[in-house]
Formats: sequence, structure tokens, C-alpha cells
Amino acid sequence: MRRLILVVAFAAFIPSAGAASPRADRIESTYGVGDIRAGDKQWSIGELKIVEASLRVLGEEELPGMRGVELVRMRRSPRILGAGLYKVDGEGPRILVYDRAFQGEGKGSSTDPNHTLVHEFGHAIAHKSVRVATRRADRALAATNDLVSKYNAAANRFNASARRYNATRDPAIRAELRPLSRRVERLGHDVVASRKKLRKLERSARALHQDYRSPFPRYGILRDYKTSLGLRFGPTPYGRLNLMESFAESFMLHHVDPAALKKSLPRVHEWFAGEGHLNPRR
Repeated sequence: MRRLILVVAFAAFIPSAGAASPRADRIESTYGVGDIRAGDKQWSIGELKIVEASLRVLGEEELPGMRGVELVRMRRSPRILGAGLYKVDGEGPRILVYDRAFQGEGKGSSTDPNHTLVHEFGHAIAHKSVRVATRRADRALAATNDLVSKYNAAANRFNASARRYNATRDPAIRAELRPLSRRVERLGHDVVASRKKLRKLERSARALHQDYRSPFPRYGILRDYKTSLGLRFGPTPYGRLNLMESFAESFMLHHVDPAALKKSLPRVHEWFAGEGHLNPRR
């Protein structure tokens, strides 16, 4: 009898980007950020260590500004010198991190923060009030739609009972109509009130969004930052593009090189040191 020889092939283990996911999961749970995920490129373990070192410099009161903000690894920015981009659209808030973020001065290490990442964290923190207002408006929209559905269902039920009563003149059906009518009326009032609240929240969210992008903000962190900035511009050439970039560059220097910020913008340095960015004036 011929002996059957079983040959088992063992595939060699090749570390993949998935091997870095436990570290990403730990960073997400520790710092409360959104998913740390691949875009068109995978995160390396070394890059995730830099992400953690960069998040570590944020204070406890700053971290809520990063809550739910995704970090997405990308290869190359469509902008020639692009290293990172804070972006909010239908996919939610996220920071796109490009190859250039990990090249040259300020690229960070497992113990030193990455300048690009901390800069983009600044954008996310300045934009927090807009995101919060938008989420409130979204929840109000969902609640209004739910009430409208309940109103329509109650109205349909009332109309169906009314048709049955008109066809049969059944007293039992007539007795059902009064409570159904009261429910329809009550839900109608609730829909009107909910729509009123929704319009107010939507106006507030739009106003905050427009204000965030304005060179002369009227609310929140950027207004207070502009007051501390006075007639000066950004602390770096890139920070002189607009008020948002000025804040993000100052925020980055506040965390990675406060002496440079103090030399460039002493009033801004004092404002950050006094946690002005955490306690905007009303």
C-alpha cells in the first residue's frame, strides 16, 4: 500500500499595516480622537508613535477639541508644499496627514511632537464650537423628522378611522376619533415647536461657520486670539496667510517652542499661557 504523505505549506508572516492597528486603537481610546485610518497610504508604527507624542503635548482641556476628529494617512497633497489638512465635510471632521509631514525639520519622534500635526490640532480646537453647533442642529433635524413621521402616522390613522365611520356610522369608531384627533393636534404643536428650535440652531451653526472663516470674527477663540494679536500677523510666514493659519501656527509654537512664540508675539504668548484659548470671552 502506498503511503500518503501530507505536505503542509506555512506562509511566511509579513507584517502589514494591520499590525499597527492595536497601537492606533490604544491612541484612539486614550486621547478620544476619531479613527486613525489609512487613506491611500498605511500608517507605519513609527508614524503612530509620532502621532502619540504629538497628542501627548495637549492639555486635558484641549483634548475635547480633538474628540471624534479622524487622522487619515495620505501620500501626497494636491498642494505643492502641503503637509497636512484639517477638513470637515459630509464625511465628518478629519486631519489628512501627507508624506511631507514626516520629512524635514519638525517631523517629530516617539518623544517629540510633529509640528504639522500640532498645527492641525490647533485648527480642530479652534473649530470645535462650529462642530458642536452643527451636531446640535443635526440632532434637532433628526428629532423634527421623527416628530413629522409620528404626526403623519397619527393623521393617517385618524383619516382611516374617519373614513370607516363615514361609511358605517359605527359609534365605537366615533369614540376612537376624539383621542386620535387630540394626538394629531398635540403632535402638530410639537412639530411646529421643533421646527422653530431647528431653525434657530441652524442659524447659529451657519453664523459660527461664517465667523470661523471671517478675518474679523465676532465670537469665540479666534475673536479673542485676534484681540491678543492686535495689529500683528502670524508668528511665521505661513501664519500670515490668514487668521486661521496664524492661530494654528501660534498654537503649534505654544506647544513646541514657546520661547519662539514669546519672541515673535509676546501678547499672544501671554494669552496662550493664560489659557485664553480654553476660556473664550462671552
